[in-house]
Amino acid sequence: STFTMSPTSSLLSILLLSILAIIALSSAQATNQCTGKVNNKPFLSKDPVFVKSVPNGKRYLAGDADHPLHIVHVYGSPYEMGKAYGQLMRDEIGPTFREYRDYLMTFIEKFIPKIPKKLADIILHFGLNAALDLEWEMTRLYTPQRYIDELNGMAEGSGVDVVELRRFNLLPELIKADCTVLGAWGDATKNTSLAGNVFQVRALDWDAHATIKKTPVAIVYHPSESGSNTFVNVAWPGFIGSLTGVSDAMVGISEKVWLTESDIDTRFGIPWTYALRDVLQYSTDLDSALNMLINTNRTCSIHVGIGSSQSNSFRGVEYSYKILNIYDWSTQPEYDAHPRLKDVVYWDKHKQPTHDTCLGDLLKKYHGSMDAETTIRHITSIHETGDMQLAVYDFTAKKLYVSNAGPDSDPDMEAYKRSFVVLDLDKLFSEKM
Repeated sequence: STFTMSPTSSLLSILLLSILAIIALSSAQATNQCTGKVNNKPFLSKDPVFVKSVPNGKRYLAGDADHPLHIVHVYGSPYEMGKAYGQLMRDEIGPTFREYRDYLMTFIEKFIPKIPKKLADIILHFGLNAALDLEWEMTRLYTPQRYIDELNGMAEGSGVDVVELRRFNLLPELIKADCTVLGAWGDATKNTSLAGNVFQVRALDWDAHATIKKTPVAIVYHPSESGSNTFVNVAWPGFIGSLTGVSDAMVGISEKVWLTESDIDTRFGIPWTYALRDVLQYSTDLDSALNMLINTNRTCSIHVGIGSSQSNSFRGVEYSYKILNIYDWSTQPEYDAHPRLKDVVYWDKHKQPTHDTCLGDLLKKYHGSMDAETTIRHITSIHETGDMQLAVYDFTAKKLYVSNAGPDSDPDMEAYKRSFVVLDLDKLFSEKM
C-alpha cells in the first residue's frame, strides 16, 4: 500500500523541521564563540640590521618600518650586561617606564580588580610608586644578587635611577594579564613538518593600548656565569624579567594570570618574572625546569607553560606560594569548554574554568596538523588572543615568531592580526661580541 501525507500533516512536518533547524542553528551559534579572522599577513624574516655597539653589547633592528623589533645582545657578568643594555637603549629606557607609569595611573581603576586589596588601597591612597616600593621591600631578600647587579649596571649605562628601574621590573607582581598558554606535540603535530615534535605559544593579552608597546625589544643574554644558557627575552626597554622567552637549550616559557578565590599567594618571595628567567638561564630540559619552579620561593598565582625540545613535551603549571600543580595532557582538568586533547596542554585567555568554547573547538579542528604557521593563521587570530604580544616557539626549526601591538591608529593594531617577525634562533644565540 502507498502512504499519502495529508496537507495538514505536511504543513505540520514542515513547521516541525523549521523549528528543529532554528534550534540547531541557535545551538551552533551558542557554541561557536570564535569571532576573529584568519591572519594572512606576510612573515618578516630578513636578517636584523646592525645599529650600534658598546663594550659588552650590540644592537640590531629586525622587521620593517611598520613592525620594528629591536634586538639587543649583551655579554658578560650581570653588571656588565646591565650596563651594556642601558647604554644601547639609553634613549628609550627612562621614557618607557615614566610614560607607562603615568598611563597606568590614568586607567588605574581598570587594573585595581587584579591587584591584591591591601596593595590596591596603597595605590589609591599613596600612589603606584608607593606600592612598587613596598613590593621591593617584600621581595628584595629573595631576589638573587645577579638581578640587583644587572639593574645597577643598567642604571649606570642608561642614567636612569635604579629605584625607577626596580619599580618598572616589579609591575608584573602587581598587574597580571589574561593570556593564552599552549603547547602541542606528538599526535597533535604529527601531520606537519614538526612530525610529532613540540612547539609552544605565548599569547599576552594585557592592554593593546599600553604605551610600552612603542619599542618592543628582544634582549639576547650571553652570560659568562658557568652553567648558564644563552637565552632571549621578548619585552620592552628596561625590563629584565621573563614574560616571554626561549633558551639555546630549547626550553620555552609561557604565562597567564591564575585568578582564584583561595588565599594561596604571598608577597614575600622571588618575583615570578625572575623565577621564569632562572628557568631560561639554567634549565636544560623539562624536569630541570619544573624542579626549579618546585624549589623556588614563589609569590603570586599564575599559570605557567614550560616546553622542552630535548624532552619533546610540554607541561602546564598552576604556580603559587602554597600550591604547585603540574599537568600533562592526560591530567589537565577537563570541563565543558575545555576538552582534553591528546598531547595538547592549554589554557585560553579567560579566567579558568573558561566558558568560551572557541579555543577548544579550534584545537580539535586542527589536532594533528598544528604547527607555528597554522597556529598563527588559524588559531590565535580566530580566538583573538595575544593583543599586546604573541610569540610562537618552533623548537625544531629553531625559529621564534614574534608579533607586537601596533599604533592605536592601525585598525589591525592587535598583535594577533599583524605580521610576525621571524628570528633565527641559531643565529641569535651564536652571535659573537
